[in-house]
This record gives sequence, C-alpha cells and structure tokens, in this order.
Amino acid sequence: MTAAGKYLSSFRHRELMGHFPEMNPDLIFKMDACGCIEYMNPSVKCHLDRLGLSEDDANTLLPGDYIKHVKAVAGKDKTIQVSHIVEGANIEFTFRGAFEQSMIFVSGHDSTRLHKLQSHLRDSQRQMDQMTDFLGEALSDYGQNEFDIHCLHEGIIGTLILSDREHDSLVATHVFLAEFIDEKLKGYVYRGTDTGIIRDPDEIIIDPSKKKYAILQGIGQLTWSNWEDEGGTLESFQDRFHPFVRDKIGTIERFATFNSGRIALIAFYKGRKLTDFDAKVLKGLAVYANGLHRIAHEQKQTEQAFEYTVNSLARASEANDEDTGDHIIRLNEYSRALATQMKLPDDFIRTIHYSAQMHDVGKIHVNPEILKKPGRLTQEEFHEMQSHPGYGAKILGDSPRLAMAAEIALGHHEKYNGNGYPFGLSGEEIPLSARIVALADVYDALRQKRVYKPAFSHEKTMDIICNGDGRTNPNEFDPKVMKAFKEIEIEMAQIFDSYQN
Repeated sequence: MTAAGKYLSSFRHRELMGHFPEMNPDLIFKMDACGCIEYMNPSVKCHLDRLGLSEDDANTLLPGDYIKHVKAVAGKDKTIQVSHIVEGANIEFTFRGAFEQSMIFVSGHDSTRLHKLQSHLRDSQRQMDQMTDFLGEALSDYGQNEFDIHCLHEGIIGTLILSDREHDSLVATHVFLAEFIDEKLKGYVYRGTDTGIIRDPDEIIIDPSKKKYAILQGIGQLTWSNWEDEGGTLESFQDRFHPFVRDKIGTIERFATFNSGRIALIAFYKGRKLTDFDAKVLKGLAVYANGLHRIAHEQKQTEQAFEYTVNSLARASEANDEDTGDHIIRLNEYSRALATQMKLPDDFIRTIHYSAQMHDVGKIHVNPEILKKPGRLTQEEFHEMQSHPGYGAKILGDSPRLAMAAEIALGHHEKYNGNGYPFGLSGEEIPLSARIVALADVYDALRQKRVYKPAFSHEKTMDIICNGDGRTNPNEFDPKVMKAFKEIEIEMAQIFDSYQN
C-alpha cells in the first residue's frame, strides 16, 4: 500500500509537471503549502538575473499576498488567477493546487501586450460603432434637398479626433480629407477643439503628377507609419507631407492614410505608436466618406433633374398667358422672402421657393383665347378660368415632393375673408403656403402691365394691397402674411426690379 501510494504521488507529480515543461517561457514555481518555493524554471532564473536578484529573492516576483492564495489552493483541485505588476509589465499568475497533495504550482505570463491589443480592439470597435451610429442617424434624416456633405464629413471625422477614451489614448490631432477632382487632390484640414470640429478655410490642392506626398500612398492599400520606424530623423520624416499640410499641423510624428474611390483620407497622431488596429479604423472612415460622396453626387443629379422638370412645367403653364417667365421666378423669390421673414422652418422655406412657381400650372387646360382675351370675360369664360386651380392640383398629383406645390395650385385664389375660389375657404382653412403665394401673386400682378391696366409703381401697389381699391381688399390676405409683407416691402420691390425683361 505504501509503495502504491508513493507511485501514485509520483505519477501525480509528473502529471502536474507535464503542464509546466522545463522550457516553458512563463514564470513557473512549485511551492509547498506554506508558500516556500521548492522549484523554479529557467524563465524565473533569467528574470531574476535581469533584475540582479538571487534565487533566494524569487518570491519578490510573486504577488504580495501570494501565501494567502497558496493556502487557498493547497491540497485542492482548484485554481486562482491573480494579476501583478512586475517591472511595469502586467503578469497574470495562476495558482493551482494538487489534489490530496501539498503541492502548489504557480505559472505567470506577461499579458501586457494582450491587454494592449484588447484595449486597441475595444477602442477600434467603439470608433466603428460611433461611425455606424452617426451614419445611421444622418441617413435617417436624409432628405432630397438637405444632404450637407460637409456636415457629415465633420461628424465622421469626429470619431477620430474627438474621443472619450481615458487609457492608452490615441486621438488624431488633425485629419486631411480630400477628393480627386480633375486629376488633382483637393481638400481641407480638420482639427478638434473644445467645441467640436473645425475645418480650416484654406483649400489644399495636390498635383500627383508633380510629387507623391504621403496621402497618395493610400491608393489601393491601407498605409500607416511611425517616424521612429523609418530609420531617419523626425525632421526628414516631414518631407513626406505637403508644405501647406505641415503649416496647418506642425511637426508630424505618425500618420495613417487610405484612399477609397475618389476620397483620400489621412490622419495625423501624436503619442504612442500607431498599430494596424488604429489604421483600420481610418480605412473604415475613408470608405464611409466615399459612400457619402457617391450618395451626394447622385442626389445632386437627381435634384437637378427634378428642378429642371419643375421649371419646365411651370414655364409651360405660362406659354399661353400674358405673363412672362420672369413672373414665376419673382413669385419664387417673393414667397421665400415672406416665409423667411415669418421665421418659418428651413424646409418650408426651401420647398416654397421651388413650389410657388407652379401656382398656375392648371392654366395648361384653359383655352388660350380666354387667357389672352383683352376685355372682360363672360360668366362662362370666367367659370372656365376658375377651373385652373383644380386642374393644377390634378396635374401635380400625390407626389410628396410636390405636395406643397399642389396645395398652392389649389388654394392660391382662396381669400382669407372667404370670398375666393374654388371652395370659398377662409382663414386658416387655407394652407399657409397658398396664403403666402396669394399675396405675392397679387403684388406681382399689380406691378405688371396688363391689357386692362398699366403697370403700377411699388408705392401704389402697396397702397392698394394695404388699403384696398374696390377690387382688392386687405381682409383678403392673412394678417400674419400681410405683416411680413409690410416689413420687407423694400425687398419685394428689389425682387421685382431684379427680374424683368
């Protein structure tokens, strides 16, 4: 029995030692239940030699409360992990007890690099999450008329420059974002401040055919560099960057750059060295920025086509009328000026500026002879003329982009006092956009020469609208619109004078 017990004990000892081979690069100790060191591997001895310590001082490498951990695992099939700082490195020790034996094995490995890598990964993930959240918010608010690419650039670049990281922080001091236009790279330098991102007002232009600066290294591949790794001096490292960029940034220590499509992005850093994890965040930024540029470009083309179609439709409505094309341009400008003075939302102001011109689009369906008739209309002719608001609303249809234009077309002949047409609406039953255009349309009609009247001066027109003349009554107009009209009467006159044949 005694021999068998010794054999099992020896077997268990060899089994445990097998987990900690002699040449294991980790720090390996064997201890008794009191914490006295019975064995240490060559890695421990090398570590002691570097520190100028003897083997008798080996326990100084262990955590200060290591005896407590030894007792906790003594004679038990149990493990405890403890972190300890040795020579500035984070060593993670594992205490393992031998079952029914008074043997404790301790192994420790340097996890400093692992923790750094984990920290970098967390930082990179946080930045990618910030970019994704920002892009999601930007696209959720995206409107055909309001895609501010520069604002989006600042938001995305902010994930590099503005950071809430507290440890091992690597924050870009500046970012240079440029676009390939006409075979040249054109862009701006951004920097962070306490209040947010600021774009330097000076545009920087780089001609790739003359000199290959660092930002051009990112074509086709992610590139980053730390000056210490280049084998030269910090001063010689500066030659890799455009002189204007250096003027904006100062001494450059490290950078990362990547080109995605037409967009080139380079970020500049100070502090610890860049790693591939840091650089890959920049690659994501460049790809996002390029995607936004493509969306903006497509949006611009779509918007131009939309405006062209709207303008053509509005001009077609004037073809058989005595009004000139300048009338619809002026109506757009009057309406925008009134809406702005009334402090209406930006989207409303932007929309009424292109919608007002379609107020008479329904006249396409009215007999041209009626539109051009010099004398008074018969009751039947006037009834046909009154049908053009309904025709206009049908032509413009149910498109959300043309919703305001349709309500203007249908309601711009309604009067605040209820004496208008086609439905005899009154007050705020009439859409606000139609109330604004109604006053603007009357102002412009009075200023123009007609077959039945001369052109009136601004002063006489103001008197007619504000005081009435028997045909026009001031209570036909929304009082709020009238108030704004009086406040900007000089601007109204300037608009009329600016758009005439």
